[in-house]
Amino acid sequence: RATLDRCFAEQDIAIAEAIRARRLGRARDMLARAPRSVPIADIAMRCGYLDPAHFSRLFRQEFGVSPTDARG
Repeated sequence: RATLDRCFAEQDIAIAEAIRARRLGRARDMLARAPRSVPIADIAMRCGYLDPAHFSRLFRQEFGVSPTDARG
């Protein structure tokens, strides 16, 4: 953990923010590729979000659109 802290000390982003951005980016990619038959809640869960409402709020905050609108 100390090594990770040192790596991020030089960055302009906190560890938790980097992890959240990575998980949300993965979710966005999955939403674009997954068939519409796959529920958004399942995609959220696969990316580590157990609460679909929380996932939707974070997704909209990060990308400016809802997960439904981001679907391909």
